[in-house]
Amino acid sequence: MKLDRRYNLTLWLAFSCIGLLVLALFTWQVNRLHEESWNLIEGRLLRHHQAIEQVLRSCTDELEALRAVALDAPRNDAPVWPQASATGYHMDSVAQPDRWGNLIGQGRLTPLGTAHREDLYRALTLAPWFSAIPFKQPAVAESRYVSPHGFVLVHPWRASRHFEPGQATWSMDEGLSRRWGTAYFAGRDKGLLVPLAAPIPLPDGHVAWVRLDLSLDHLNRLNNAADLDQGRVWLMNSQGQVLAHPELHAKELSMQAVPLQALPDWPAQQRVSTESQWRYRMAFRAAPWQMVYEVDQRALWWQIWWQQVTALIEVLLGMLTLMLLAHILTRREFVQPALKLVQFLGHTSRSDQASIPEVPKAWRPWFERVRTMMQESRQLLAVEQELRIAAQMQQAILPPDWPADERHALCGLMRPARHVGGDFYDHLRLADGSLSLIVADVSGKGVGAALFGMVCKTHYRALAEQVGDDPALLLSGINRALCVSNPQCMFVTAWCGHYNPVSGALRWAGAGHPPALLRRTDGELSWLSHAQGVSLGLVDESAYPGHEMLMQAGDELMIYTDGVTEAINPRQEEFGSSRLLAVAASSPAQSVWLASVMQAIDGFVDGEEPFDDITCLVLSSRQVAP
Repeated sequence: MKLDRRYNLTLWLAFSCIGLLVLALFTWQVNRLHEESWNLIEGRLLRHHQAIEQVLRSCTDELEALRAVALDAPRNDAPVWPQASATGYHMDSVAQPDRWGNLIGQGRLTPLGTAHREDLYRALTLAPWFSAIPFKQPAVAESRYVSPHGFVLVHPWRASRHFEPGQATWSMDEGLSRRWGTAYFAGRDKGLLVPLAAPIPLPDGHVAWVRLDLSLDHLNRLNNAADLDQGRVWLMNSQGQVLAHPELHAKELSMQAVPLQALPDWPAQQRVSTESQWRYRMAFRAAPWQMVYEVDQRALWWQIWWQQVTALIEVLLGMLTLMLLAHILTRREFVQPALKLVQFLGHTSRSDQASIPEVPKAWRPWFERVRTMMQESRQLLAVEQELRIAAQMQQAILPPDWPADERHALCGLMRPARHVGGDFYDHLRLADGSLSLIVADVSGKGVGAALFGMVCKTHYRALAEQVGDDPALLLSGINRALCVSNPQCMFVTAWCGHYNPVSGALRWAGAGHPPALLRRTDGELSWLSHAQGVSLGLVDESAYPGHEMLMQAGDELMIYTDGVTEAINPRQEEFGSSRLLAVAASSPAQSVWLASVMQAIDGFVDGEEPFDDITCLVLSSRQVAP
């Protein structure tokens, strides 16, 4: 009964998890549909943006065409001419006003200067072009030519007494580029307009302006044509004025300026979430405007959830039916064998002698597999424990103490790439008080390399006192000893040195090892890149050239293995000699230098699995006899 209760509890928990999984899948489906809906909205927004962009681009192209006509206009002929009045001149009585518009100026009409007259010819040349704009550009409500000589050509025609010039000129700080102005109220017949102007340099050094005023009523109707089920699209200029909005422009003659701090610098064409809305911004190329789309998050989510709730109910009912059937079948065919398998797993985790109980034939391979896996697992755990012990022993075999001598200092470390490694270092104080050093790197990694390294270290200790102060002779002896019995053809790169703390004399020899790095007391860096012999353990009669130098007080020498310069980062780049030099140039003395190198390597590899063992040894000369 207890097992049955546990089974029922487990089964219903499993069914509950399946139900949660179904809900999770449903949620994923809703999220996917939401993304698809958003992609559909983005596509419609893009088409809507292109439609408005086309209108703005067409207006800017028309403006450039008018500027080109004005620059090439004749300066000595005009089919019509303005009439003088008490306050200036105008064309209130011109024949065909729809063709010529009205030219309204201040001051006397005669006499006129040459530049003033030529500018009048230029304006009247543009008049027929202005008359065609309403048919080509429905968004343009008014066209103007603004002269620096005090007159304006305006189209469509309006009486001079009803004309208000408004903004006539712009700053020339931006050169000859086009300008978009702020929206303004142009009267009940035209409503809200936004000006687009381009400067025209005149021969006399002045600047005239050709200007197209776009109707915000037209832009608002165009903006309201966006095919969107949810949300609102609105246009705003760089001054923060909302130019088109389904609600803000319900009253045609209203205008609202949106505070700039209320519209953060959203990334273009990316969805931005606020507390209750999603917003999407697209900039125009033809105008310094932006199209902003905003939609209520809850409304969009609710629409998608409501579409999927029927399918969810059907799936849940189907799942409930399947659960009941599964409960009946699994109780008879699977539950009892599974419980026996759990018990068998507990027995095999404690002993290899557990026998397989009576189970259906189809279940027997599972029991056998469990027993095999548990045996293998215990074996792996035993090997892991042995490797940890081997790593502790290898670290214990390394020199536990550093020589206490006021004339010099020595420090180092070895970090294996695996549990145990093939690198090692050692030092011996010889009978005459001098210091013998060795840093070695065995080919390969792991237990085999570690054992071969210990053999090499044993030969080093056995021969160091016999050989004395000749590192080259010491390497030759170690090499011959390793070549006697080396069935695996392993080899060792090594750097061996002998340091006399009284005179500061350093003698060394290398066996295929990276060159040591010397840092003088004045900060000068140099590699001890002298001739070396082949690696130890390959050729029994190899010769190892010896070298000698004097270390001054404050000089430091770093001996290292290739695991330092060949450390790999996630981009498969090596640490390299140049980075080692940079660390050496910026690090303080001895132990801090060593710590700086290891810190630089750790930061460089950035968690990448070690490729090779890392070993460093730093010798610092503190006092040398004169």
